[in-house]
Amino acid sequence: MRLRIVAVASILGVASFVLNVALIGPNPVAAFYLPFTRAFELLVGAVLAAKWDRVSQEAAASDWRAWLGIALIAVASVILDRHRAFPGWWALLPVAGTALLLSAPFGLALSHRAGKPAAGPDRIDQLSALSSGTGRYWCFSPPSNSRH
Repeated sequence: MRLRIVAVASILGVASFVLNVALIGPNPVAAFYLPFTRAFELLVGAVLAAKWDRVSQEAAASDWRAWLGIALIAVASVILDRHRAFPGWWALLPVAGTALLLSAPFGLALSHRAGKPAAGPDRIDQLSALSSGTGRYWCFSPPSNSRH
């Protein structure tokens, strides 16, 4: 039986996230730096790119996703700091926010004025860059093994 790329990316993404959550308590440095624990961030982009043709491109739906994505990223930028166990469950905020924002190519008035989508399958690599880097910059320093 042949597995589809979306199924494989989804299974690997869930496994990566579970490993991330499992390691954040006992070994936050490993959870932060190991690629296996952060792969889910990139795999969200892979699933979005693979399913791009099924994402509604209607203006109302795009606007809703864009604003929700901006809200999630804003919440993450306000509440995430060096005292939060990141990535862990907190990584869902910037990753989901970025995915929602990039899934809305015609969302927000700015993309309409430009006359072209703000994102698309050819620019989906932005999801990887934004979602994997976002949390790192919001956590003012990498985690340490010391408990406060």
